[in-house]
Amino acid sequence: MTPDTVLDGNTDADATLAHVVAHLPPAFQNAACVFQWSASMGLEQGRVRVHLWYWLDRPVSDAEAKAWLKSSPVDLNIYDPVQVHLTANPGLEDGVADPIDHRVGLYRPDGSVDTVVVPDGLSDCGDGQPRIHRRRVMGGQIDPQAIVRDPATDRVIDGRERFLLLKSNNATRALIRDRGPEDLSVDEIAGQTWARFSAEADLSDGRYSYSDAEAEAERRLEEVRRDAFPFKANDPTILPQPSAGPFYDMDPVDKETGEARLDDALTDFFGDVDAGGRMALRITPGAGKTRKTIAHLQRYLAGAFAKRVEIYVPRHDLAEEYVEAIEALPGPFHAKLVHVRPRLSDRPDAPDLCLRPDYVRSLREAGVGIFHNACRSNTGEICAQYDACPYIGQFSDPELWGDDSHGNVVRIYVHAYLGLPRIPPQRDPHVVIIDEAFLDEVLDATSFLTPSQLKKFLVSGTGTPVGRIVFDALEQNRPALSDLREAGVTAEDLRAMSFEGIRPATVFTGTETGAVSVEGDAHLHRTLCTVREILADEMDLGRDHLSRLVYDPHNERVRIAHVTPPPIPDDAAVLCLDATGDPVLLEKILGPVDVRRIDIHQQAFITQVIDRVGSQKSWVGDRQSVDDLALMVNTAAAHGERPLVITYKRIAERLRGRDDLHPAVRVMHFGALRGSNVGKDCTVAYIVGRYMPPPAEIDLLARGLFWDDDEPLQHDAGGQFAKSDQNENLPTQERGYVLSATNPAAETGMNVRAFSDARIDALLRQTREAETIQALGRLRLVHADHVRPVFLLSNLPAEVPVDRFAAMADIMPDTLERAFLQTGNLPTTPVGLQKFRPDLAKTPEQAKKVLQRSKLRTSTWLSGLPQAVRLATYQLAFMAENAGKSRKHSHIFLAPPPHEHIGAGSITYLPVNAWIEQLEAGKGADTETVGWGALKAPWLGYFGDKTL
Repeated sequence: MTPDTVLDGNTDADATLAHVVAHLPPAFQNAACVFQWSASMGLEQGRVRVHLWYWLDRPVSDAEAKAWLKSSPVDLNIYDPVQVHLTANPGLEDGVADPIDHRVGLYRPDGSVDTVVVPDGLSDCGDGQPRIHRRRVMGGQIDPQAIVRDPATDRVIDGRERFLLLKSNNATRALIRDRGPEDLSVDEIAGQTWARFSAEADLSDGRYSYSDAEAEAERRLEEVRRDAFPFKANDPTILPQPSAGPFYDMDPVDKETGEARLDDALTDFFGDVDAGGRMALRITPGAGKTRKTIAHLQRYLAGAFAKRVEIYVPRHDLAEEYVEAIEALPGPFHAKLVHVRPRLSDRPDAPDLCLRPDYVRSLREAGVGIFHNACRSNTGEICAQYDACPYIGQFSDPELWGDDSHGNVVRIYVHAYLGLPRIPPQRDPHVVIIDEAFLDEVLDATSFLTPSQLKKFLVSGTGTPVGRIVFDALEQNRPALSDLREAGVTAEDLRAMSFEGIRPATVFTGTETGAVSVEGDAHLHRTLCTVREILADEMDLGRDHLSRLVYDPHNERVRIAHVTPPPIPDDAAVLCLDATGDPVLLEKILGPVDVRRIDIHQQAFITQVIDRVGSQKSWVGDRQSVDDLALMVNTAAAHGERPLVITYKRIAERLRGRDDLHPAVRVMHFGALRGSNVGKDCTVAYIVGRYMPPPAEIDLLARGLFWDDDEPLQHDAGGQFAKSDQNENLPTQERGYVLSATNPAAETGMNVRAFSDARIDALLRQTREAETIQALGRLRLVHADHVRPVFLLSNLPAEVPVDRFAAMADIMPDTLERAFLQTGNLPTTPVGLQKFRPDLAKTPEQAKKVLQRSKLRTSTWLSGLPQAVRLATYQLAFMAENAGKSRKHSHIFLAPPPHEHIGAGSITYLPVNAWIEQLEAGKGADTETVGWGALKAPWLGYFGDKTL
């Protein structure tokens, strides 16, 4: 069927509709429906646009509809309560014929049914993530994903199959705690599983019985006996367990399909810009979203006039890359292009734009707003340099017909501008493009007041000690707003509190060029005004407890969280480009957003450790592991690899500070990854640990973002500020890994520290899990020319298909691996080890034990290194005499780095004669070691060759 036929609503309507319906979930594909060609169908070529009406066997919520249709080419915005549904026929001028003869009709495929059956298991979720905000916690464990309980009975009504698996895991762990696998029975496991499951699950429909528990028990017992899962661990967060499936719903497509979907999404956005639509593209890092967006922007501007476009990027170096990419475009770019730079430069190679830099710098240091105190006052006074000011000049728009710009202008800002008010010279944009995550710029939790400041300055006009009442309530976990009401304080009283005594005293001058001193405390005044607004707004909400003010007893501070709405007009079209954007968070800032998710296959083989959380504390306190990591990447680099290490900032600084770090090794740290291309040419990556901010900081951010939700936040004890000796852990939630098609493991899950409120947990994942995805994205694996090995040295399940699980000990060097990588050679027999490495084994018994405990003869030998190193390991077998007896021995050598690279291969010269001479002469770690003497029948081959 040709595209022209498929897209013709007149000559072959049924075939066109069949083509459309084939992209819907299976339940719709054999059902009759009413169709209506949209107003643009027939007027815009090359696309099918149609409204379809189906009759369902039960009502579905908006959230259920989104979950059901999220993978289909459907406009999910119609399932937002505030979205207008546009179904009118096109309005055509007199004399213009409608290209579609019949816009409304009945589509009934052969053998069709009249009712669509809604599938079981549709939970209130979107994008694969929980939409049920408050989740049940029992025994420190959160209900798994997709578990839905009846609010009236608290019994599980949806996700029961997953819940039964969870309870069988719990039963098996409880039974095996003090006994061996041989002592377990199916009956015992089934009995405890059913007791746990039936106590919490709704059994009224008769779909589950004891036999289901027996089936799970048989699987658990079989897993125990073949050691598939350990079921024993002191720490639940390092205990892999059977899982019902992955936590993240991924369906990666090939590069070409992904690029086509990206093009389609961008076409939809720029084709509907004038309607002010808002779209977020959640696409795999390194897929080329920036390049594609610039190309679509160029096409949009070719037919646009007097349009203002704003692009926001994390840093100025990325803004410069944007400018370079736009200037390198083929053909004209019909817009004035401006990289908006700050008034005052903090770089020695960049000049200040302000023509009164010393004066303005002194205002900035005092924390005073610049524009109304130095550029143009509220009373009309103006800086003498205003008209000539390069900074102000950045905001002037071009003339409509003055040049080839069409009167369009594209300004590129850094994200920091999203947290600042728009100054008068900045006119509202028509289009806003935000590249990478920007939440940190509009959601702030760094401000605080000391208890004394709160008590001193927050006093009502009638003398009521507002600050003291608030502090006492926060310190004692009392309802602060209720206490204020009992004291007779109203929201109007709170808004009437004045802090004029500390307000900075500034006098506008348009001619002063030198630094000035400013009396007052601008920062304190601003913080007090924020607290005043928080108290009044939350009292208006009618609640008892404060949300956005929290007392931190360890640091003795009252912490403050609040959102500064980005200066984006309501009618502007907004496009967010973020590989890890979360719909819940984006919609809280931007309102309804059409989130398009595009997962693209990445050219990587991912090995993930299963038995190590990889906390910062564990790595900072383990110098040997850091030394071993340096040894591994140095060895890889010496053999032609370009390793990338991404880790905690403290570990990254320790690696960068090493004198022996190979120049080909690249080191980055969590929190400074987005948008960076440092690792794009790297060939192997080690992602060490996982970025985990203090839970109390995440909880505080959530308070600032979700304070006014209809449903109050559910706070966990482990997410609250406490004295240093009173910290608690967050509860855990079982989450399944995403397994690649080549991973032989059974469905596997891990208990992960999480928040019981899905909204707070979304903020945690935006930092912790998202940073792992961003780390992986630094390799630009979508367009890589070959598969690159990646080692995830943390067991955190993330949105990435895992090819192989491994123990941390399998990845990191053991004693003999370390010795081999350090010296480039190693004896592989007890006698040879004692002879050449007496530092490792002084007696025959010690030598045997060292070899037995090592990975030398296992498949995990050097498994934490790329193939280039493993293939560079050669074994030299030979006959030699020792104590009057001639026996077979062997020694392994690490080949020198490649001498020459040819295409994808390389040439390495093996110094075999030097190796033999070394063995005969006895040059080992101890320069006094005695060699073998003359070797007989030496035979060289790859290490692991069984013929040796």
